[in-house]
Amino acid sequence: MNMFMGWNWVGILLWIVAICFFVWIIHFIRVKQLMLIISTHKSFDKRLFVKYVGLLILSFLFIGVMSWLSFFRPVDMTNQTDVDITTKYNRLELKQVKDGYYYVTAQKSKNGAQPIVSYTYLSEGSETTISSRNGTISRGTDPVNIDASVYPWNKEKLTEFDAQTAHAFSAEMTIKYKKTFLNGLGVRSGHAVGYYTLIRVPSADFIYSKTSK
Repeated sequence: MNMFMGWNWVGILLWIVAICFFVWIIHFIRVKQLMLIISTHKSFDKRLFVKYVGLLILSFLFIGVMSWLSFFRPVDMTNQTDVDITTKYNRLELKQVKDGYYYVTAQKSKNGAQPIVSYTYLSEGSETTISSRNGTISRGTDPVNIDASVYPWNKEKLTEFDAQTAHAFSAEMTIKYKKTFLNGLGVRSGHAVGYYTLIRVPSADFIYSKTSK
């Protein structure tokens, strides 16, 4: 049912119309060609050919516009008229690993051409594991490092929480498309754009690193 919330029903309806229109054109061309062959014993008519081309161009434009709206329209994550941003803040808890206590365990994978790092941290009594593709660790003087700076963080809130937690917290950002007519045309209304987690630690001494095979 979530797909039909907001304006997504408009986009779904237009996609159905676009596909049905294309199928109808193919059927129309086939029928017209059969009638042409039966009535004139010819397989080519200039006027019909122009009509075929015009209808196909119109159909391709229709599908092209719908494809752009659904798959290729760029998203400005700082544009609050297009997206909703929510951020959840949690204090980090120390976890014992071997003979030490750490806020984060960073596990590096050797598999693949581009190794992936996973970060595991403890907060509110439960562990969370994220990938380096959608998260980063900040351990400098600024709570927001270079990797996280491309996201629209509330700097004032981060600075405040940074002081309250002695530089040990997680900020989990969720970005969703707003339920607008334009987003509905692309069947995006209410859907997630992405997730990103900023893990803040006082220093590298609180990160336990290990490598997986």
